[in-house]
Amino acid sequence: MTNTTLPEENYDYQQDPKVKEKWKKRFAFIDKLGGKYNGFLQTKESREELKKLPIWPRITMQMSFLAFLFGPVYLLILGLWKKAIVCFLISCVVAIIGLMIHFRFLSFFFNMYVACQTIFWYYEFKVKNKHTWSL
Repeated sequence: MTNTTLPEENYDYQQDPKVKEKWKKRFAFIDKLGGKYNGFLQTKESREELKKLPIWPRITMQMSFLAFLFGPVYLLILGLWKKAIVCFLISCVVAIIGLMIHFRFLSFFFNMYVACQTIFWYYEFKVKNKHTWSL
């Protein structure tokens, strides 16, 4: 049984009218770095490339504000349903732990992680045809 939501093997995101321009720019940036960009844990080479950008494009290349605000719901909209389920479960656990140790701000850190990773997860999904349960 094949997953029909994944793009085909020879997929060109630049020619896909369904991919928004902001995602095409983000994907091109990741391609420029060899497909190994990680918004959360950056390499020296990615930091140097980001420094070349103005401040707002630099921020939007590093994180997705919609993913920060809406988390698993936004992942579902992007088609990353496996990651959405895992993120929802982990965010519930993190919220409970935060309440138990009286540090409710703990959820903020997980949301920041999801916001930084969403760009790369979506790149893997659309360009590399990978859709896994791992975060």
